[in-house]
Amino acid sequence: METAGIGKLTPSRESTEAGIVPLQGHEKFRSGDADETRSFVSSIFCPHSLEPRTRNGKVDALVNHAPVGSMSLNYLRYGVPVVVDPGELGRMFLVQIQLSGGVDVKCGQQAASLGQGHASVLSPTEHTRMDWTGDAAELIVRLERDRWKIPWGPCSARLCPNP
Repeated sequence: METAGIGKLTPSRESTEAGIVPLQGHEKFRSGDADETRSFVSSIFCPHSLEPRTRNGKVDALVNHAPVGSMSLNYLRYGVPVVVDPGELGRMFLVQIQLSGGVDVKCGQQAASLGQGHASVLSPTEHTRMDWTGDAAELIVRLERDRWKIPWGPCSARLCPNP
């Protein structure tokens, strides 16, 4: 069984307070349409459901994407509260670093509310569900499961206070 861990990083407010968006030179997608956004984000990560928690069903999505060998660096913002349910990630690990806002994440039997400066490592073999706040933005590292070994050991069955 692959494992997942959730921990806290030292917050860096400089980028979000200064309005700097990571990977600005790699903007790949911007849309207000939830279905277009789900389709594009699925093409980078995996198929998933995307449910905006707004009356009009719109989003304000921005995706910056930079492939680097067998991994990719990604900046993702939905701009409104959303629920994202990819189920099992299958072929990849995701390292999600919360830059702003918050996300309630459940991966297998682990659950946590993450705020700015927190990070999670999502297992490819555990069902994942995320509930994003409207101001949430993440830097996401996508790691191909077959090319990387992620040894989280003791974090497999509990939350990790410090990675």
